Amino acid sequence: MTTSVLVASAGKAGRLKPELRLAEAVSQFRLSLSNEQKTILDAEVSTAIRSAPNASHVMRFTAEFNRCVAAKAKGRCYGPRLASFLQGVQQLAALGDVIVGGSQNIVACGVWSLVRMSLLAIASISTYLEALSSLFMEIGRTSPRHQAIAILYPRSESLRTALNEYFIVVVNLCKRIVKFSRKSSLQRLAAGLSIDSLKPFRSDLDQWSSYISAEMGLLMATRVELEAQESSKFRAFSTRLRASGLQQQKAATRLKLLDQCSIFDHETSWKQLRKIGNTTCLANIAEYNAWKEKSLVSASTLVLTGKLGCGKSVVFASMVEDLATFLGDKCASLAYFFCRHDVPNSLMARVFIGSLIRQIVCSFSDFSSATWLCQKTCLDYDDMAKLLGDILPSGHTVYLLIDGLDACSEAERSEAAREFRQLQAIFPVSICISYRLEPDTDWKWIPTEFPFATKVALPSNNSDIESFIQTELESCLEKRSLVVGDPTLILDTQDSLLEGSQGMFLWVHLQLKALCSMSSDDEIRQALVNLPQDLRDLYSQILRKSKQSQESFQRRVLELVLVARQPLTVEQMREALSVTPGDTDWQTAKLLNKVYSVLSSCGALLTIDEEDLTVRVVHPSVTQFLLDSSAGNVSIGQLQAQATMADILATYLSYGVFGTELSAAVVPRINGKAMPAHVVDSTLTLPSNVQKLALKLLKARRQQDFDIGQILAQTRQSSRHPRPRFHLYEYAKAYGVHHTLSANNASDHVNKLLPVLLHRKSFDLSTNAPHLQDANLLHIAAQYDNMAVFEMLLRLARDDEIDESLLNGYTPLMVAADAGSTQTTALLLATGKVNLNAEDLAFQTPLMCATSRGHLEIVELLVKQRDTRFHSPLNSKRTALTVAIESSQHHVLEYLLSVERGFTKGCYTDALRVAVEALNRNAVELLLVSGKLRSSFPGLDSTKWVEEVAGQLGLDASFTQLVELGNNYCWDLSSRSRAPELIEQARCHSGGVRGRRNAIVDWHMINFSEEGY
Repeated sequence: MTTSVLVASAGKAGRLKPELRLAEAVSQFRLSLSNEQKTILDAEVSTAIRSAPNASHVMRFTAEFNRCVAAKAKGRCYGPRLASFLQGVQQLAALGDVIVGGSQNIVACGVWSLVRMSLLAIASISTYLEALSSLFMEIGRTSPRHQAIAILYPRSESLRTALNEYFIVVVNLCKRIVKFSRKSSLQRLAAGLSIDSLKPFRSDLDQWSSYISAEMGLLMATRVELEAQESSKFRAFSTRLRASGLQQQKAATRLKLLDQCSIFDHETSWKQLRKIGNTTCLANIAEYNAWKEKSLVSASTLVLTGKLGCGKSVVFASMVEDLATFLGDKCASLAYFFCRHDVPNSLMARVFIGSLIRQIVCSFSDFSSATWLCQKTCLDYDDMAKLLGDILPSGHTVYLLIDGLDACSEAERSEAAREFRQLQAIFPVSICISYRLEPDTDWKWIPTEFPFATKVALPSNNSDIESFIQTELESCLEKRSLVVGDPTLILDTQDSLLEGSQGMFLWVHLQLKALCSMSSDDEIRQALVNLPQDLRDLYSQILRKSKQSQESFQRRVLELVLVARQPLTVEQMREALSVTPGDTDWQTAKLLNKVYSVLSSCGALLTIDEEDLTVRVVHPSVTQFLLDSSAGNVSIGQLQAQATMADILATYLSYGVFGTELSAAVVPRINGKAMPAHVVDSTLTLPSNVQKLALKLLKARRQQDFDIGQILAQTRQSSRHPRPRFHLYEYAKAYGVHHTLSANNASDHVNKLLPVLLHRKSFDLSTNAPHLQDANLLHIAAQYDNMAVFEMLLRLARDDEIDESLLNGYTPLMVAADAGSTQTTALLLATGKVNLNAEDLAFQTPLMCATSRGHLEIVELLVKQRDTRFHSPLNSKRTALTVAIESSQHHVLEYLLSVERGFTKGCYTDALRVAVEALNRNAVELLLVSGKLRSSFPGLDSTKWVEEVAGQLGLDASFTQLVELGNNYCWDLSSRSRAPELIEQARCHSGGVRGRRNAIVDWHMINFSEEGY
């Protein structure tokens, strides 16, 4: 049934309007309940009406569901499977509160409450737990979860109808499940609940969801087109909305500000990690429980450490659930983020801090006090802090959980830590972070950036590992994935795994996968005797054994997985692996038929998510292992992997089939003896349907006049899940330019195809630099140091494009300086067509951009340019020196202090002021040692010089001891013996210095080290 037919049939279903029929469905659901269930439902509805459900309610429900099924789930977590579906229902309830009001709000809250009741009923049907949770997970994949619904709902009757019809089906499905759950075990056995009998519900939900998405897309496109015609986007949009109602205007303001904070999907990572399993160790970690309680009254920081493979991220996922339950309806917010090695954007400080801020404020509906921020094109850290200040009520506590911060670069970590400290200085923010405690991990930044944090290590031999081994072995035996001839062998296996695990869940998981592939008791015993001692040995073993099945594909699969900007789906991998680089002729016959078999060439090192079907490495350490040159034959080169991806995407985008598809399908009449392959391909749906069609055609082969065209058309029409032909297209369009520019050793195919692709505008530039609005290709390419490609782009570019300034003031030179692209910077300087002193909105020049990031080579290149200014044209007190101090780039500061031109005498005293206010002891020492400050105060003796500097800088006397110490260090080296005495004076002094954002910091908090003097 098509969506148009569906809408028409809905209109004929009865005289009642859809919203009234939804209310009727909710009423009928209630009537089907027992008296006890009615009481529970009524209480739930009343609670939802008083306080509209938000994201935290979804999290708390998944925790409740996991607790209910814990005894039956055998270590598995089913709650996250329900999260996507439940989020769609929660948005309806929130929509009723914000937009609909009145009786419809009661109905929306009724839907939320009955869905909760129905999902909890699943927990009592243990026999159907797997099947029903899987059903709701599949429904959740397509459930309507659009933030803009609150804006567009009142505008479109079709949208309102579709949403009501969707939830009518939901209510009827829930009614069926609850009715079955009330039966006794014997009655259930007699009645049965066939999952096939529930498929019509899913079919209807999928079709309504598709209709809703299409309607939303049309309405959003209309909205964008209208906005584009106005000179002032936001004011014009607000004016139009005012005619439709104040509530819509508030919803538009709220959505705009939320999107300006972040549009990153933080929930998927949590769901994937939470599904891995449960942990009991949180209850036994005293430091965590103390931090959880203490944070309700005062800000604090907790650092969770653990070795490789011990389950830190899984513990963190459980911690999110635990805190959501603990906070309940308290005056507090919880925000979390998982930094993922396979999602590069998640490793950027602005991305995850923006996501955290969005999560904090999204539970509030009134953003009217922050409307002024909507006029900004993007929000910086200060803007987001002001947004928090405008939205958060007094006394509101914030919990932040950040996992995997150690995976970020040093610059991103420092930037994040700095902003976290500033948030804690202004708001009651408590933070918990994790990092891996390994010899090759830079962990020393933790005590530097978070000196007052409580540190706790995960126990390496906790009881969870023993339970995990027990549960996994039971599961393997029940599923017959592990088959043994001698029953006692399973006990030996259990003992060996426990002894060899060393607290590493990942090691146990992978080793079990390897044991399950063995075909005899003797082979298993030999493996137990020779278990790999660590993960690296285990990885090598897995790849050696798996390589035998699909040797030609293994390296290519690993290369694509390692460099993908976001995890590729199975279908995207299928298409990518089917591409022959350089061959731009699209042929369906080359598509892989057994993609899962090809992916198995990497063994258990790859995992496929059950919900979004993305292909990932099983753990970040796999990526590190493969990129390590010491891994031998299995080692993957980063540049070569980028070149492979660039080859594939450039070829793929060069196929002459994109944009040529017809919108309407024609049913051909085709003779069975002359059937072109491309006609069959045009009907391809899911692989299972393809196999059924092939069998049907084979049986009909003898019928000369059999109408194959009609069969193909019927197959296409009856398919509920038509498979788009080009799954990789959106990824290739979004990230093709990134991979091309990242491949410094690109093949001749890429160099030949790239100019044509650029001329066709085959790439979506906005995806590659979301912080650079309206960027041209030079802005994008300047982020990379691909000299060959950039030279080609310079030849093709107009003069005005070489120095084009964006909305935020960024020019290609500033982008290159900020990104550390040394060769690109040199090429731009050589053109002689760039403004060396251009400024962005934050008064940053190219020199300051390079300085703040610590790119010394680029700083040297810019300093050598005769026309480069060392200070901001609009703010003379902002210089490259002050930027180096603020960003703690001491090696750049040392170089700048050696430069003999560009700085006035006042620049050095301004720099000292900034160093003092930033409590940057290293910068103070470098300034004093340089001798530049002495020339600013000629004729004064040491004591008067100290007093003069302190007076001019507006410093308290508390700092004079430190300055005196530095002065003596610079000019009278014999006075170093006084260092301990003066350090103690500085440490113990009770005065303070007013720092950034007016935060007062006591000097005794600074760790003055005697070694530095």
